Amino acid sequence: MENTRERLAALERRLAELEGQVDRELNREAGDSSQERATDTLPLSPRLQVVYDSQRTEFRVLKPEGQAGVCLVGSEEGGAIQVLDACGRVAVVVDATLVGGRMRIYDTRCHEVLRIEVDEEGGLIECRMPQGGLGVRLRSREDGGEFMVMDGERGTGVQVCSVGGSIEVALLKEGRLVMKGVL
Repeated sequence: MENTRERLAALERRLAELEGQVDRELNREAGDSSQERATDTLPLSPRLQVVYDSQRTEFRVLKPEGQAGVCLVGSEEGGAIQVLDACGRVAVVVDATLVGGRMRIYDTRCHEVLRIEVDEEGGLIECRMPQGGLGVRLRSREDGGEFMVMDGERGTGVQVCSVGGSIEVALLKEGRLVMKGVL
């Protein structure tokens, strides 16, 4: 009985491998594969899947019910890790940019709530309000740091920066500079 199960599992893996090869060959014969996406189930496990086209490749780890839980993405821009929630929506993305790295966290409405970025100038952390506007920003650069607290889309808040040995404080109302002082 054990030998039969092993043989059946080996046949399933080989069949999945052959199906992937046939898909790739059909896409190659079809000519312009940039418009098509192909999907392979890796012979390692039925819960691992590769989806690719001419622009990007995704390696998906599937949950027991068949939905993707984690995707590793490779493209011309770089690589990314996407973590999906129970409904299949992107909840967290960690990716490479042309100048550094970035992490974004989304709410259940697919709105970006938290962003962390690093580039050659320093780092940035932004937290957004539920309605989408900026709530808090913390930034560090070679020439100093910045801290900003806003009320979201209305654009009212305060910004404090340290620049060249001095501290600048700016008050904003409805997105416009109301008052600025240097200490």
